[in-house]
Amino acid sequence: MNYRSIIIISLRCILIFLVAAWITAIVKHPIHLEPDSHGYIEDAKNLFVPDYVSLRPPMYPAWLRLFGSGSTFLSLFCFFINAFSLLYLVHLAGNKAPSGWKKLFSIRNTIVLIFFFLMSAIWSYCATVLTESILFAVEIWIFILLTGIFNSTRPWRPVRIILYSILIGLLAVTLKPWIMLMVLLMSFLLFVASLLFRDFRVHRRASALLLTICTVIFLGTYSYSKSKSFESANSVVLMISTPREIKDLHVRLNDPSLTRDSAAFIKSILSDIEIINTQYGGNPWDASQAGNLQVLNFFRNENTPAIRKAFNMMYFDHWHNTLDLATVALSRYFIKLKTGLSSLDIVYGPDIRFIRKIDFPFIFIGSLLCIIYYFRVHRKKNKTRANYTIFIFTSIIFFSGVLCAIALTLAGTDLQRVVYTAIPFQLFALTYFVFLFRVPVVDNSNRGPIDGI
Repeated sequence: MNYRSIIIISLRCILIFLVAAWITAIVKHPIHLEPDSHGYIEDAKNLFVPDYVSLRPPMYPAWLRLFGSGSTFLSLFCFFINAFSLLYLVHLAGNKAPSGWKKLFSIRNTIVLIFFFLMSAIWSYCATVLTESILFAVEIWIFILLTGIFNSTRPWRPVRIILYSILIGLLAVTLKPWIMLMVLLMSFLLFVASLLFRDFRVHRRASALLLTICTVIFLGTYSYSKSKSFESANSVVLMISTPREIKDLHVRLNDPSLTRDSAAFIKSILSDIEIINTQYGGNPWDASQAGNLQVLNFFRNENTPAIRKAFNMMYFDHWHNTLDLATVALSRYFIKLKTGLSSLDIVYGPDIRFIRKIDFPFIFIGSLLCIIYYFRVHRKKNKTRANYTIFIFTSIIFFSGVLCAIALTLAGTDLQRVVYTAIPFQLFALTYFVFLFRVPVVDNSNRGPIDGI
């Protein structure tokens, strides 16, 4: 047995151990319910009640209705859905020719899978009765469908592009409507790339069609998506947590050109912020339910225009407030969340403590060794046009994920959980990037090499 065989057997044993450890943890630990979990369970019970109006998109309530809520079976089922979706993504990225299980669990593929199974946040979600428990799989399939559209072997397949684009829109809107914003951003940047980069121009028609369909889906579902979002609540959460803008409102009260109505409105905003922060410990939900707020009570639909007006007044009346808003987003993402990495270490479901202690050091050392291995052994691999196409594609997906993660830091109080939903797209792009430089696969029909995403 040579050293390569020993390495691959060891890696496969580590992978099997990690999968078994997560299954054991899921079975052993009871389901963890977040406060909004009960809302999803209630929506699942009343899914087919005609007069019942849900505040949530239908995918996960329907999922709970089919498979139950609060059961170990649901946790395990979500775990396997996520795991097999990940396995298919790695297979898609790492293999371009028919092969058996040995090729599927090659050294490179196994290392990538180990890295994923060391990320606590992903698999702890699988045992949580939340929309996030299948978010990972849904986002994997959105990414897979995007790779199917931008395929260099046959870049123009209009029927396939239309079908995949519609499926992407349905997955996004029915699980979390804001994901459609991320998809729209990706589509726009991919279209721009097809205009700017010569090696990506082959996808000009495909990207234009994708952008058109995504735009139509976004506009067609905009009213629906707004009805399922907590825009007003997120606005209030941000307004009460930026001291500089609160101080600026106090300064504006001394402006002699301020009208009586505007002064009264600002005083109401400041009074509500003070009530939330002092009497309710910064919890706007409790303050709104108590009915002690004049303007910032987001449980009253009639307050929505006033909350939007207050938000615009605090952040968009003066350029320095807008600049400060951008600064807040960047500081939260890069400093508080450590470029999003802290979102990969949160646990809502079962916890494997000894894995959480070694996960990031293991990933860092493993990544460093992989880089060294690449430059020593594989640096002379052929660089085809498809490699540059993949580079452009993965870079745009990664960049879109970063932009959306930064934007999401302005919504919600649990930053790790809120931003986590944008992080998987960055991971998928990095996974595809790992398989970027490779020798083209030779087609069995003797028609030459096959290049493609």
